[in-house]
Amino acid sequence: MSIVNRDLHTSEQHEVVQVGPVMSQGVSVILPLYIAPYPCILESVRYFAEGVSGTPILSLLKASGAGFTGTAIGISGIVVQESGTSGIVGFSGLAATGSTLLSLAAGDRIWAVTSGANSASDALLLNIVVKKTRHRFL
Repeated sequence: MSIVNRDLHTSEQHEVVQVGPVMSQGVSVILPLYIAPYPCILESVRYFAEGVSGTPILSLLKASGAGFTGTAIGISGIVVQESGTSGIVGFSGLAATGSTLLSLAAGDRIWAVTSGANSASDALLLNIVVKKTRHRFL
């Protein structure tokens, strides 16, 4: 059943998922973020990083429920900034609003990958917000 204005208030259509803190030592770390339990749209991604050394790079990927190949969600390779100088940072590399890259079907997966030579962070906390387009499990 699709969501229409009289079914759910807009505040009830959003789900916030927080992953972390993840200790991201080393060159490359894969961080599973979300498995969509129902059709939804990725609204925003924010991160908070502590103990950044070098220039770690953060990329977001998604794959369909039956697929194994990751597709970049917007710009790959956002440089992670230390929270002491930047606070909580919005992931500015997401695709434009309305892009099909932001649409998730039930079973789609989102994950983040950190990379960068000689770089790491002591802790990385990721926060994602999805907007439900259906309000029951499929």
